Amino acid sequence: MVTLCHEDEEGFYDLIVDVGAYVAVCIGMLNALDVSSTEQTLDDLAGMLSTFYTA
Repeated sequence: MVTLCHEDEEGFYDLIVDVGAYVAVCIGMLNALDVSSTEQTLDDLAGMLSTFYTA
């Protein structure tokens, strides 16, 4: 990932956008299948990120 960022900055940003789009589709599917609401999924992700950065 670090090499990609340094060698192909545009490609790195494209990857970030693609990952974001994938996550959005996954969140939408969880909501559509009544597995987890969009709000609950986003709250869970925020909690996981908070735990990751404070650990």
